[in-house]
Amino acid sequence: MEALSALSGASAEELRGAQLETLFRAIDGVSFESAPLVTSLVGRAFEGEGGLEALRSSSVLPYVVRGLEHPDEVVRSQTIVLLVRFATSAADLALLRSRDVLPIIAAAVGDRSLKVSQSAATFFEAAAAAGAEQLRALLDAPTVHALLALSEKAEALRLRAAALAAEMAAKGDTQFALCVVDLGLLAPLLELWRAGDPLVRINVIEVFGTLARCPSGFAWLRSTGVSSELCHLVDCDEGDDVVVALQRPSALHCLAELVEGGRAPGLLDEERLVERVWPLLTAAAAAGEHSSALALLRAAASTPGGAAQVLRRGVEGVQPLPRLMRSHDERTKVGAFSVAAQLCATAASGNVELPPLLPALQAIIAGAATSPSTTAADAAAQLASQSFSDGLRSAALQLLLALAALSWGAVALATSESTLELLLGGATAFPVGPPELRQKHAVARALLEVPAARDALAAQPPLLEQLEAYVVAGPFAPQRSRNTARMAAPLTL
Repeated sequence: MEALSALSGASAEELRGAQLETLFRAIDGVSFESAPLVTSLVGRAFEGEGGLEALRSSSVLPYVVRGLEHPDEVVRSQTIVLLVRFATSAADLALLRSRDVLPIIAAAVGDRSLKVSQSAATFFEAAAAAGAEQLRALLDAPTVHALLALSEKAEALRLRAAALAAEMAAKGDTQFALCVVDLGLLAPLLELWRAGDPLVRINVIEVFGTLARCPSGFAWLRSTGVSSELCHLVDCDEGDDVVVALQRPSALHCLAELVEGGRAPGLLDEERLVERVWPLLTAAAAAGEHSSALALLRAAASTPGGAAQVLRRGVEGVQPLPRLMRSHDERTKVGAFSVAAQLCATAASGNVELPPLLPALQAIIAGAATSPSTTAADAAAQLASQSFSDGLRSAALQLLLALAALSWGAVALATSESTLELLLGGATAFPVGPPELRQKHAVARALLEVPAARDALAAQPPLLEQLEAYVVAGPFAPQRSRNTARMAAPLTL
């Protein structure tokens, strides 16, 4: 510790220069007690451009290899973290390749320490994110061999390697072609998926969700039949195997990734996803099943075709959704409000032939009301002003904003006492942060853009004036509740 104490006063230039040998001796002899100080010294020695140049030098790289193979997991992890800066440069990767460093980092993906494994995965993901040139420089034959070697070991290591391959492939179409078409790095993932172990399959579905975020990944999921297999997991039967029930929430979230924003044209029609997922809204829900089903419905509702499929069920057919909007389970309630908000937003975009479907949409919105004496707008506004849950407040504000974009919805907000109190500075049961202030201001601005809503507000000129002043002042201007007592006229004696 005395040597370490002496090093602690050295500058970064001294640590990577005259004191380099002493520093690495300290690394070799690191203990639990000295690890924090050694970590700090190494970080100081190799920070900035000067540290990067030092790492490139032939005098330091041998020490780097020693760090990668060090018995202490902290040292191994920090060594990889230092090298992540090399991952964004094809020239630096070529330097590491010439020193046989890359296969060591690839093998570290399967390290017994999760900390080291995650650091190694970060190195590969950084190269893939930097571009196809960097990824090609990284994935030479020895490195690929080291990655594929993990696929021949325990299932947990095979899954790690497959998850890393998916993360790299999802960074772009060129990266996908290199990882999947040229090198076949996703072949072990299909083997794990079809091997039958239910717990492994749940983890594999999470990896499929990563692939679903890019067009090439979606095409691969379709061409391999995986997307259809995931759709079959959605089907709800009374005699469901418990194994299927365990996998269903993950499958629903993965399908939501595929459907989101129209990334999977035709999937909703070909697989009848809305029709297949709807029974889950009324079934006795397994853990997370309702919220997962609602996540898929929200993704479907973000497309004109999916929104129309929901609303064509009619006033009676959509009733399970309003019931879930009144659920006592927070995740379910948030999910149901999000579906309703998305349906309104898609309808407001003009891409849905709304008039024939309007009664079903209004029936869904009306379901937010918690009693005969309140409206849906009242209920949403009260939730936005009184709930201590960030998720519930945000979902309620999203619904208010989506309603404000529809003429009939804006009129409902303009005639809602609770909504106006919320917008004009009513007291809340919690501190309000910037995101919610912006959401609330957006609702007020959208409301004033609808002529029918302005006409409804014009019946009470002071309210219209206050709302206009609030919109002009911006989301962060101080507000006073419109119910606060104020002097009506100058006092006279």
